[in-house]
Amino acid sequence: MDKDMEAVLREAMKPVNEPDPELNRLILERRVRKDMKKRNIRKIAAAAAIGILVAAGGVSAYAASQNISLLSLFGGESSEVKQEAERLLDTDVKQSPAKEQFELAGFKVREAIADKNKVTIQVEVKAADPDQYLLVPEGVEVGSSVENLRLDGLKGKQTIAEYAESLGKKCLCVNALVDTAIQSTMHETQKDGTLLLYISFENTEKKQKLDYVCNTSAYIVGAGEDDVIENKLTFTLTDNTDVESVKYLPVKKGKAAGTDLVIDEVTFEKSNLEMICNVRYHYAGKNKDWVNTKDHDICFFLLDSEGKIIEAGDGGSQEDGTEVTQRWVYSLRELPEIITFQAKDVMEKKLYGKAEMKLRN
Repeated sequence: MDKDMEAVLREAMKPVNEPDPELNRLILERRVRKDMKKRNIRKIAAAAAIGILVAAGGVSAYAASQNISLLSLFGGESSEVKQEAERLLDTDVKQSPAKEQFELAGFKVREAIADKNKVTIQVEVKAADPDQYLLVPEGVEVGSSVENLRLDGLKGKQTIAEYAESLGKKCLCVNALVDTAIQSTMHETQKDGTLLLYISFENTEKKQKLDYVCNTSAYIVGAGEDDVIENKLTFTLTDNTDVESVKYLPVKKGKAAGTDLVIDEVTFEKSNLEMICNVRYHYAGKNKDWVNTKDHDICFFLLDSEGKIIEAGDGGSQEDGTEVTQRWVYSLRELPEIITFQAKDVMEKKLYGKAEMKLRN
């Protein structure tokens, strides 16, 4: 795999940094929410939900077949986290059937990493007849650039459909979705036509033995709906990790200057590979329709010792009236006794006050 391909995967799999371009979906969803005025649940940046694995720099680890391994996604992490990811990597996933072959395509979980906070799997998809079909992941239009197949070295102005035709093949659309909450996916096409799907989702079960169902589908592009072949791939993972909960309370009142938002508490769920941060705050203003105030577009961002926003994945947030729980996913790190959060309007890109939080012993 060349550096361009690796860079594409790393960029897609790394967590949100500054929210300007990455939180476009957040902004759109909040605008829609203001128009509808119905829901009390908001999902922030679903594409980055669950805090997709960090992969900012470092040397990639490749499997024997030269596909990018799940270990490559930890290239920017500490040596301790890299070693832990290697320990947790499962390359012999228990699944039923072990090699599921369909009429059009076969699906197999090639690798998996189970952590108390998150599960990431790599699904291998092979066409039953690779000489006849070109695999295209669902959601990628066959009329789009051939580069969207993410095949090492494949560039040009051709569309995917034109590329398939030049090979004398038909486009075979395939998909794999795990029966779980929000999940993020990424794909890569190998030289032999094998499609690799990287799927990441939250570990909500918190059990040692984790049983999952992956819904698979395949259909020839241009064929009728009745020609879609659907099936299920069940697999089991073992979670050998722990989780530690750390709580912070406001140093003073927790109110961010320039806003009517008050942070009540912050908790960190530290697993072996990452930590999930829950910022619980409430709106203390007098406006009963607070969803239409500037405060509704404000998020709290954790700052480092130099006062800069720390890179994080976005796990969404939940509202209950004027009470909000905002969720971030961070790389595993040591937490000081005092931490600071910056209030920022993600729509207007305006900074407000800060709130200091102290570790509760």
